[in-house]
Amino acid sequence: MAGQENLTFTGVDKLVIDGSFFAVEVAGYPGTAVEAQIIIPSQFLRDNVKVLHEQTSSKLKFWVEKKLFSSINLPFREKPKMIFKVPHEFKVSVNNSSGKIMIQGITSQEIQLETSSGAIELKEISSDLHLTSSSGQIAMEGCNGKKNLKTSSGRITVLKSDGDIKAKTSSGKQTYEGVKGDIFAHSSSGALYITDHEGGLNLESSSGKQEGSNIRITKNSSFRTTSGKINFDFINNMNDFTFDLQSSSGKIKIDSTSAKGRVVTGNGKILIEGKSSSGGQTYR
Repeated sequence: MAGQENLTFTGVDKLVIDGSFFAVEVAGYPGTAVEAQIIIPSQFLRDNVKVLHEQTSSKLKFWVEKKLFSSINLPFREKPKMIFKVPHEFKVSVNNSSGKIMIQGITSQEIQLETSSGAIELKEISSDLHLTSSSGQIAMEGCNGKKNLKTSSGRITVLKSDGDIKAKTSSGKQTYEGVKGDIFAHSSSGALYITDHEGGLNLESSSGKQEGSNIRITKNSSFRTTSGKINFDFINNMNDFTFDLQSSSGKIKIDSTSAKGRVVTGNGKILIEGKSSSGGQTYR
């Protein structure tokens, strides 16, 4: 049987969690207290895995205490969890290794989440976000506020969210759908996909392609890639743009006009810069 502990705390406005391999779930609710539920499966209890906590002033901290044990490397059906209900307006900071992080329904000045192989999932968040993962994916929906996202091989997915985004991946694919705000995205071999977007775009990739549809550009934007293709469909009238495009061996297309080398055309107020080596560029 799993061990379960239920705790209640009052007078705090910040939650700090070092969850290690525990899955961490935090959900906002209309109450004023912090409700915590700690679930530790029996195989972890046998290895003396414990979750400790302390409350200092208005900060509440949880962390995992463990010795060298065998359970972490064995398959298990039930995962250890830390589950929290916190007031909607609350500060949250989580640092995990392999444990998944899930946050929902929080309004805060800033949320910081970090994990190695564990995934990060967020829904209905109004906060500036600082999220870092190694191989774990980052996914969010309905999150408003500035976002700073970093992952290596993990994917990044942002759906129906407002606020500027700075994102960086190595091989991980990046997908943005229904985003309002500027996107600054960098990827090595991972592709960049953008749909239903309004704002500026500053995209850079090596071998990863860049594709977008139903895009309304509101300010100067740039697209840069080495061997990846660039392909974007704009809502704007093409007369809104001035294009400064350059490609080594790839073909350049603006609407039905094709060219090679460098193309400077248009007299619109919004500058579109594009640069590629062997990858072609298409804008329409």
